[in-house]
Amino acid sequence: MAFWQDIQKDIEAHGGKGGFFCCLGYILFNPSIRMLFSYRLQRLLSGEDIVSRLLQKALWMGSCRKSSCHINPKAVIEAGVKFPHPTGIVIGHGAVIEAGAIIYQNVTIGKKYHEDSASQIAPYIKSGAIIYANAVVVGGIVMSENSVIPAQSFIDKDI
Repeated sequence: MAFWQDIQKDIEAHGGKGGFFCCLGYILFNPSIRMLFSYRLQRLLSGEDIVSRLLQKALWMGSCRKSSCHINPKAVIEAGVKFPHPTGIVIGHGAVIEAGAIIYQNVTIGKKYHEDSASQIAPYIKSGAIIYANAVVVGGIVMSENSVIPAQSFIDKDI
C-alpha cells in the first residue's frame, strides 16, 4: 500500500530506519512524522461520503491544534519531504512539494489571490529546494531544484 511506503520514506528522510517499532516510535514521538502521518491519513480519507469527510476534518483540526500547521489535504507533498521544525507551516490547496525539499518553521506556501481567477495557482517546489523560516511563497511559481529561499523572504516569481 502506497500509504505505508510513503510513511517509511518520510521516516528515512528524517533519519529513521525501517521496522515496525522504529516506525511506531517516529509516528508517536517525532513531530514532523506525526504531522506527515496525519496529512497522509487525511489524503487517504478524501472520499465523498460524509463519514470520510468528517474523519478527515477531525484529523485536520487535531493536527492544526497540535502543531499549528495548516496543511490542506489537497496539497501534494511527496514522500521524503523534510520539516525540521514543523510549527506554524501553512501549505495551501494545489501546492506541490517534491521529495527532498526542506521546509522550515512558519513558512507559507499557497495561492496568490487576485480578482483574476487564472492567477489562483499554487507554487510548485522541486526536489532539493530549501525554504527557510518565515518565508512566504505564493502564486503559480516554480521553485527550481536545489534552490534556496532565505529566511523572512516574500517570493512570488520563479526562482
